[in-house]
Amino acid sequence: MRNVIDIGRTHPFEVPTLISVSLCQIQLLERELNLPITYIVFALQALTIPDRSSDRLAKAHMQLGNMHTTIKSNLFLGALPVLMLLLAPLPLPANSLPTAVTVDPRELVKDAIEHWRGVSSVGEMTMTIHRPDWERTMSMRAWTQGNKESLVRVNSPKVNRVIKVPSSMMGQSWMGSDFSNKDVSRADDIVDQYTHTLLETSEHEGKTVYVIQSVPLEEAAVVWGREVLTIREDLILLEQSYYDQDNQLVKRLKALDIGEMGGRVIVTRQRMTKIDAPQEWTEMQVNSMNYDVEVDGSLFTLANLRNPRN
Repeated sequence: MRNVIDIGRTHPFEVPTLISVSLCQIQLLERELNLPITYIVFALQALTIPDRSSDRLAKAHMQLGNMHTTIKSNLFLGALPVLMLLLAPLPLPANSLPTAVTVDPRELVKDAIEHWRGVSSVGEMTMTIHRPDWERTMSMRAWTQGNKESLVRVNSPKVNRVIKVPSSMMGQSWMGSDFSNKDVSRADDIVDQYTHTLLETSEHEGKTVYVIQSVPLEEAAVVWGREVLTIREDLILLEQSYYDQDNQLVKRLKALDIGEMGGRVIVTRQRMTKIDAPQEWTEMQVNSMNYDVEVDGSLFTLANLRNPRN
């Protein structure tokens, strides 16, 4: 036998309401009011009707009337204080309300990017570019500071050139890979240059997952028509899909491995795949990552880039 009864009603254009009532509480009401349990349940169900008017009692009494019960109005009104007293100590479960009420999709996208970047970070990564007839691997070291400074240095193979990427080129391919310059630098322009809408929620490994659609503003200098991000409640970006201006899916970034590095859980291996050529993909493997470390501001100067000290 269940020890808890969930009583709820959903009305058009209303937030579903859910109350968890213990069976012993309902039995106590049965004894106090000398009413059948069925009537008590329907009375509680009536109390969950969203209140858009000032007469909540009338709604509840109407609900009882529709059930053709013989409970008199004054009996129900007398029962109301007892019902509310018993229900008062029972907090509404946080996960019983739709996430749209409690989750700001823009803030969730922003927090996910900040979780990945940190206040500052230093990491070492390996990128593998795969094509049907060849494969190339390069090792890199990356630094970030705040949300403006980002530096990626290719250690192997040696490139021996400095490239300062302007904002107009951030959407272009990173060294022939399927990642863009923006992807590698972990830029956050999607936060303010897009509008964000929560599409749906689901679960992944026992955690809530939010699917967010991000559509660029009219004045935003971006190549995508929209992006769809799948973000777990612990700020892990599980998937990101990129659509062109004709709403055609072009490529998809997917998390393959998740682990702890630098004191936080992050995606340690991810793959970017072309939709029209699934045999062509690029993987990014994070070998090490340290967050909230001290980064010398001179590291990002042109002089240091030409004569690196780190």
